Amino acid sequence: WLLIVEGLGDLDEALDGTPAQMALRQWANKQLAPQLDRLGWTDAPGDSLTTLRLRGALVDTLGRFDHAPTIDRARRAHAEGTTAPSTLAGILNTVARHADATTYTSLLAARRTATGQEERWLLERAITLVRDPSLARRTLELTLTDEWQPGVATRMATQVGAAGGHSELAFAFVEQNFA
Repeated sequence: WLLIVEGLGDLDEALDGTPAQMALRQWANKQLAPQLDRLGWTDAPGDSLTTLRLRGALVDTLGRFDHAPTIDRARRAHAEGTTAPSTLAGILNTVARHADATTYTSLLAARRTATGQEERWLLERAITLVRDPSLARRTLELTLTDEWQPGVATRMATQVGAAGGHSELAFAFVEQNFA
């Protein structure tokens, strides 16, 4: 299942913007949601590394594929602070992808107060995934400030374009703001 999830992500990227992408996502949601239901959202003692990775990948992929029950559950888990370690990245990515301005601001605030590098990295990655173009633009504009460390700032622009799906916006921003 882990290989299937990874392959579906690659296929989704290849079909970006085509009519086939929506059909793929609908089909994938019907296949993947029962697997997440089977695994559950909570880590259990004795879970194998593969199970832990799969749980997180399922949350992330279903959120990416606009599976409404997964998005709702991820938002609740994030708000309540009931995130299992294996689902943390998937939940942050899902919440960020579907963020409104208030949620985006809270993710930035969490990143500013993060106590560890891994936590900062997870939040930075999630922030680059926002689908709302105005929020993606805000992320890009922050690369011109001291918000990000220099190495992170350049990565943010690349990630907003590639992983965030705003390649034209990111390219225009880089052309406009960097020699």
